[in-house]
Amino acid sequence: MSSTSLSTSIRRVLSAARRRGAAALAALRGAPPSPAAEAAREDIAILDWYSKELPSAANAVGIFPGEWASRLPAPLEDVPAGSAPLFADPRISWCIERLAAGGREGGLSGARVLELGPLEGGHSYMLETAGAASVTAIESNARSYLKCLVAKELLGMTRTSFAFGDFVPYLRGCTDRYDVAVASGVIYHLLDPVSVIADLCAVTDDAIFVWTQYYDDEVIAARSDLHRKFGDRRTANLDGYDYELVEYRYLDALDFAGFCGGSAPTSNWLTRDGLTAAFARHGFADIEVHDDDRDHVHGPAITFLARRSGGVVAGA
Repeated sequence: MSSTSLSTSIRRVLSAARRRGAAALAALRGAPPSPAAEAAREDIAILDWYSKELPSAANAVGIFPGEWASRLPAPLEDVPAGSAPLFADPRISWCIERLAAGGREGGLSGARVLELGPLEGGHSYMLETAGAASVTAIESNARSYLKCLVAKELLGMTRTSFAFGDFVPYLRGCTDRYDVAVASGVIYHLLDPVSVIADLCAVTDDAIFVWTQYYDDEVIAARSDLHRKFGDRRTANLDGYDYELVEYRYLDALDFAGFCGGSAPTSNWLTRDGLTAAFARHGFADIEVHDDDRDHVHGPAITFLARRSGGVVAGA
């Protein structure tokens, strides 16, 4: 069986499992048989789960055909995956360099790192390669989590632990401490970004790397492709400070099997000033901006490193 056929079979099996779960719940509630319950009775060929191909990296990557965002690093660069250079991301390279230049001897060497939303393990790989003592990477998307495990196995990552679940409740109840945190591509996918930033700051001792998109009235209003995705505005208050949030709607992106946004149909974006202020007010006011890309295809995006400090927000 080809990898493509195997992936199709896995999707069919998982879909049937979901229908079975819905049918079982309906039965417990005493509801009459529904179309979903009837469909759940279809036979699933267990042998569809097996591969008859020679074991290979391409065979493992091919479980998720057309869904990979990342281009794999050497010696796997010829394995068909995605195109984004996330296993050699210059943003993470910059973070590591600035940590060393900013007084953290050795950059990430020996650091305990917390990573939120590893996607496919590209940044995790870079953090481990840079010498992190441990990388705890939390991923809530089941398909992304499984791709992280594929990458971990193929690349021999030994100091990275991928955990499947939601980092929001994890941070809220976390008693562990981390030297460095990495929040790349996650803040703009949150429903309550201000509270999550506060919780992230509370468990991090030295520095937090951030890449995120943010809301800008002028930019969004000038682009019809983006403007239609934004909805209501509201004000969030935390610790006596107000933050403006603007609803973002994923719309048809939710139909893509490789979707890697948030866990709800919408999220809430912060403004640039609201974003940096949230870090500053929770102990990370030393903010070094690497790039502020107002022309990013998906909306304004900013890359920065926030260090624990009692100073003032840079550029606010």
